[in-house]
Order: sequence, then C-alpha cells, then structure tokens
Amino acid sequence: MQSDDNQPRQMQPAPPPEYYVPAYYYEDEIDLHDYVNVLVKYWWIVIGLPVVAVALAAIVGFVMMKPTYEATSLVAITRPRYVVQFTEQFETVPLDQRQVPLKAYPSLATSSDLLTELLPLVADQLPEGARDLRQLQGMVSARSGSDASLIELTVTAGDPEVAANIANVWALRFADKVEEVYGQTAHEIEAFEEQLGSAAARRDAAEAALVEFQSRNNSAVLQAQIGDKQASLSSYLAARRSLERVNQDATALSQRLSRQPGGSDTSYSDEITALLIQMHSLVSADGLSLQLQLPAVEAASGRSLADQIDLLDSLVAVLQDLSAELETMSAAVEPELLALQAQLESVQNELNSLKDERDIARELYQSISLKLDEARLSQSTNGREIQVAAQAIPPLSPSGPRKMMMIAVAGALGLMLGVFGAFVVNFFVTGPKKRR
Repeated sequence: MQSDDNQPRQMQPAPPPEYYVPAYYYEDEIDLHDYVNVLVKYWWIVIGLPVVAVALAAIVGFVMMKPTYEATSLVAITRPRYVVQFTEQFETVPLDQRQVPLKAYPSLATSSDLLTELLPLVADQLPEGARDLRQLQGMVSARSGSDASLIELTVTAGDPEVAANIANVWALRFADKVEEVYGQTAHEIEAFEEQLGSAAARRDAAEAALVEFQSRNNSAVLQAQIGDKQASLSSYLAARRSLERVNQDATALSQRLSRQPGGSDTSYSDEITALLIQMHSLVSADGLSLQLQLPAVEAASGRSLADQIDLLDSLVAVLQDLSAELETMSAAVEPELLALQAQLESVQNELNSLKDERDIARELYQSISLKLDEARLSQSTNGREIQVAAQAIPPLSPSGPRKMMMIAVAGALGLMLGVFGAFVVNFFVTGPKKRR
C-alpha cells in the first residue's frame, strides 16, 4: 500500500482580494447640523429678506398698481336648421360636408383688420394715451370655449363699464365680420339678385332674336322648293329606267327583224306599235318636258320588213336622245337641289341655335329665380349663422393684479434669497478664519 502522503494534493481556491477603500471615504459625511447652525446664526437675513420682499410686493400691489377688470362676451356659431332646395341646378352643400372654420374664429377676432375697424367705435371710451391699435391689442383676447362653436371675447380695462362696453361692441363687430367673410345667405341673395337681372336680360334678348329671325325665316319656302326638285329628279330617273327597258325591247325586236329572210311576210307591226305607245306615254308623262318628235303610233302599220327595221332603228336613236336629254335634266336638277338643301340646313341651324339660346336663357332664369327664393326663405327661417350669445356685464370685482399671489411669490423668492444670502455671508465670515 502506498502512503497517503505520496498522493497529489488538491489545489485550494485563493481567497478573493479585499477591495481598496480610501480612508477619507468613511470620513466624508454630511452633517446637517452645520447648515442648520448657519441658518440659525443668520436668522435675521433668512427672515428679513422675505419680510422686505413681502412688504415691497404689498406696496406695489395695493398702492402703486391700479386694479383691472375683465369683461367677457360670448359669440355662438350656429348651423342652419333647415336646408331649402327648389332646384337641383345649384346644389346646396349638406351641413355635414360644410367645412366650418371654428378654429380660425379666435384669430379673426384679434386680427388687425377687425381691431382697426373696432378702434373708432370705442376710441371715446379709451384713455387719452391708449387710443391706438397697439394699446387696444393689449386689452383684448379671444379663445374658444368648452365647445368650439362658442367664442369668448375678453376685454381688460381699468374701468368695469369700459371693459363691458368694449366687449359688447367688439362682439357685434366680430359677428358682422364673420358673416361678411364666411356667411352665405346674405352674399347669396345679393349675388342671385344680380345674376337674376343678367339672366332676365339674356332671356329677353334671346326671345327677341328668335322673333326677328322668324320674320325672315324662309325654311317653308325652301322645303317646298326642295320637294319640287326631288319630285322632278325622281320622275327623270324613273323615266330613264323606263326608256332603258323600251330601248332594250326595241333593240331586241330590231335584231329579230334583221334575222328574218328578205321575202318574209311576217309582220311585227303590233310589237312596234306597242313600243311607240310606251314612248308616247313616257314623253307625255307628268314632270317631263321633252322636246322630241316621235313617229305616230300607227306608223308601223302596212310597212314592209325593211321599213319596219328602219323604223325600229329610228326609234332606238330617238330613245337614246331621250335618255341623253333626261340625263342632262337630272344633272341640272342635282346642284339646284343640293344648294337648296344647304340653304335650308343653314336656316335650320340658325333657328335651332336661337331656340337653344332661348331655352337655356329661360332655364337659367328659372333656376336662379328658384335659388333666390331658397336663399330668402333660408334667411327668414334660419337667420344668421353667428350671433352674440351673451353680452358682457360690468364685473363687480377686479381680475388683477392678484395681490395675494404677488405677496406669496415675493415671500417665497425672499425666503430663497435669504437662505442663499445667509450661506454667502457665512462663507465670507468663516473663510479668513480657516485660512489663518
């Protein structure tokens, strides 16, 4: 067996090192007794300065500063109770879509423009040295109430009666200003009345122009002439088609005759007579004024085959002449018809334009008239959208200066200054002793 001394020993962990702590760490302690002793030693400074500050604040607040009074008037912005609409040509904006600038009203109330208009109205109530715009701006303030549609106009002055009077005049002028800038009914009535006069003049002018045109309107004459030309052209075209058929029949009959032997005794006088009858009926038809000499109806009777062929050839030549004459007559009618149609279209366009202008003028006049009635009815039922909700009354007690607050603040500041002064004096008194 081996001895235990020969076995390796296990290493023991070293103890943690002690942190070095300087000696003055335990000696640097705050002793409040020294500070209390300083305050007690110089109690006359700690107490004296607040007393002096309170006395000065009392003298300033009760003797030197004059009391000021605040008077507040309330202006309410209301919405119309009724929406009247007689016509859809001018659609009224629904109430829930109207952008009412409530946040802009306080800024408008204190604007230089409004206060400049207000100054002459209240100048006789202001002190001699305060009758300018800058002084007036320092006296007034505006803010929105608990409800954004309620505007509070506050005036601060040394006289309660003056403050109340200025606040009331300011409220009335502010209401008028808002109505001028944002109001709709008053402006609408004036605008609609002016537009109604213009619309009436336009309607009367349009009706007079239409009456004057009707005195020279020849559309009926043109329509009759166009109808006559159309009838003539139709008859010419129909006659040409009939002549073409007769010409085809005559040509075919002539070819048949030419194929007959020379000594044939076959007679085609009946067919030739029928062709002559058709030609005479065409020439004498209504609407045709053909100046051609046609063979007599009985000209084909008793003729030989050669004579009948010659007669047919002459008939074909006559038919060609008739067709050429009809073509010439049709060509002459077409430009006349087109010219009449263009003239009629021009007259009808002018007539339609005048009628459209008259109808538009009438509709515009009616729409504006109905809209004017809407605005007048809305004004009579809804009234103004901004009104003075409450007039200011002379305040019974002053709003400033706040004397007790001034005294309290002065006392607090004096106490702070007294404590600081005590330590400053102690520093300069004890400092030389420590150095010695």
